[in-house]
Amino acid sequence: MIDLLVIVSMTMTFLGPEASILRLFRALRILRLARLGRFSQAIDLMSRAFQLRYAEMAVSALMLVMVLVASSTALYVVEGGTQPQAFGSIPRAMWWSIATLTTVGYGDIVPVTGLGRVFAAVTALTGIAIVAVPTGLFAAAFAEVSSASPDQDGA
Repeated sequence: MIDLLVIVSMTMTFLGPEASILRLFRALRILRLARLGRFSQAIDLMSRAFQLRYAEMAVSALMLVMVLVASSTALYVVEGGTQPQAFGSIPRAMWWSIATLTTVGYGDIVPVTGLGRVFAAVTALTGIAIVAVPTGLFAAAFAEVSSASPDQDGA
């Protein structure tokens, strides 16, 4: 039925801009992919691995939020007077903290004071640890779950 709606929406483009709403039916095809998730063994293994380490992942997420707020606050205090457009409030400083903690480091906002750079270095190193810990936990849980699961080819 979804395929029929998609085909009809593709043929109705000659009706003009009003028919562009019919193009939304093309997005419904994504729902078919969601149905495949129930039958995928890999998704099931990842789900079980996450459930196995849920408490540790929750603690890691809580630590991430605490470090995010602490680094944003520290940079607001240290850099807020020097760069009010970038670090003038804690929510503004959170953009920098998120980019630094996730090791993306866009470089659009950088601390300019010496103390700000020290906090930046500590935040960057903490970000590496915050990314590494849940990754290691999830990898170990995934290995544990996949080794406990029955053979995939049924032999």
